[in-house]
Amino acid sequence: MLGEIAIAEWLDDALLAFDYLSKQDSVDPRRIGVSGKSFGGYMGALVSEQRDVKSMVFQAPAVFPDEWFDKPYKLSETIKRERLLYRMSQTALNNKAIRAIKKYTNPFLIVGSELDDTCPRNVVEG
Repeated sequence: MLGEIAIAEWLDDALLAFDYLSKQDSVDPRRIGVSGKSFGGYMGALVSEQRDVKSMVFQAPAVFPDEWFDKPYKLSETIKRERLLYRMSQTALNNKAIRAIKKYTNPFLIVGSELDDTCPRNVVEG
């Protein structure tokens, strides 16, 4: 889970993993898809903007305010409350991950979870 590193650092790691996978002899780099749940869905969306991702499947992808992207933070009760309020707002439909998804033109499936308050319905349906 998120600790005291910035989301941008997680993205760097995700891009390195994608690049490593694409260079493996047993992998066809023209067919790499991304799948993720919660934070993994958020990362997958960001990766799709910088790499040639052929398909995506996300379950209840998380979203974060853009201003959190470069700032290390430690998950606290205050941050949890701020994050929940953000995710339930219409503002949650305008961030790095959502903008990347809107530009994505390859096959894409997003699945919500009925009782999930971490990724509210407005994000899945947005």
